[in-house]
Amino acid sequence: MRRPTGCSPSARGKIASISQFLHPLDALGEWNRAYGRAGFLQYQFSVPYGAEQRMADLVRTIARSGHLSFLNVFKRMGTASPAPLSWPHPGYMLSLDFPMKSGLGRFCAQLDEQVLDAGGRLYFAKDSRTTPAMVARMYPRLAQWRRIRDAADPDGVFSSDMSRRLGIASG
Repeated sequence: MRRPTGCSPSARGKIASISQFLHPLDALGEWNRAYGRAGFLQYQFSVPYGAEQRMADLVRTIARSGHLSFLNVFKRMGTASPAPLSWPHPGYMLSLDFPMKSGLGRFCAQLDEQVLDAGGRLYFAKDSRTTPAMVARMYPRLAQWRRIRDAADPDGVFSSDMSRRLGIASG
């Protein structure tokens, strides 16, 4: 795979293995131990174009919170997939790794409200906290997805713990 244009100039255009491309931190070996025994929570969210002031407010909230992230990723996202529960949408994404410590849950709940009020989304693949009510606010095409799900899997055979937790599983 060719490295993306956002990488360092010396790496641009060079061939990388799948592991190097998708999991660059794994080359550091046990990098996650930098967060201590309690570990960390990855908080990844997006806000749509036009909500740049809201993104700036979120960053200020994070900076003032006392919950410091040592590894951050900020990306501009492109067009959305036509899938009703597609994560990507035109806007900006921020991913933060917060060390686990007292008050982090309350702080993330505060961030959740700011993200949702901005018309943003949390990334399911990196989430363990989203609720069914939040999913309904983040994905306005949820009813369309449920119709497709019911047509493709009328017996509700395909589900996961996450889909049951989020209220998007059949039945």
